[in-house]
Amino acid sequence: MPTVPQYQRQSQTQTAPVMTSNLRVPENPLVQGIQQAADTSINMMADAKRKADVALSQDASLQLTQTASDLMTNPQNGLLNLQGKNALGKGQEYTQLFDAKAQELAMQLPESARQGFLQQAQQQRIQFTSQAGRHEIGQLNAYEEGQFQATLTTGAKTASAMYGDNANYVLANQQAFQQIESFGAAHGWSPEQIQAKKVEFKEKVADGALSQWSANNAIGFIQSNGELSDTGRRFTPCCRRRW
Repeated sequence: MPTVPQYQRQSQTQTAPVMTSNLRVPENPLVQGIQQAADTSINMMADAKRKADVALSQDASLQLTQTASDLMTNPQNGLLNLQGKNALGKGQEYTQLFDAKAQELAMQLPESARQGFLQQAQQQRIQFTSQAGRHEIGQLNAYEEGQFQATLTTGAKTASAMYGDNANYVLANQQAFQQIESFGAAHGWSPEQIQAKKVEFKEKVADGALSQWSANNAIGFIQSNGELSDTGRRFTPCCRRRW
């Protein structure tokens, strides 16, 4: 009798794929509330941090402003109270003091507030150096002008005293003219300004020579011209020379 082959069948259960594209998970109000609260808390903390950084930066800027004001206006050693040659070269020195204070304040701030402060400090530094520079230049000009006028006054007295010694008298005037030309050129004077200053100097010399001559020859001068109060100290041809 023929044998019929038998096969063992293995059954395999396959799970059909679940489509999740349209699957909606029910929302949990409690979870949503917690998430929203967490987000709100994070935003509030970040906002508070920003405000704190701004406050710290502004406080540091205020301190720097007070330092700048003291450096400029302190009654004892403020830059604006330094006059003439005492102010020369001080602009850079006081700017270095300003920079040192700015660096000190910056190092006291947290990193998050430091950059904002440094930006404000840079603007304050520009204002500080500009004011310091203007003051120093003004005092330099005043000092040079004072020295120049003092030199001319001394030169006029010297030239007046040499009246009668023609060679030295002319030389003294020529030296003064050279000083006028050099000063005028250095300060951008026009030729007319230089010439006017020379004329002013010549008149001052003539006035001094007249006063000295009249003092040495008082009796003869009064007999010829009257009292000085009568003549109004007018110049006479004898006291004017060409050079």
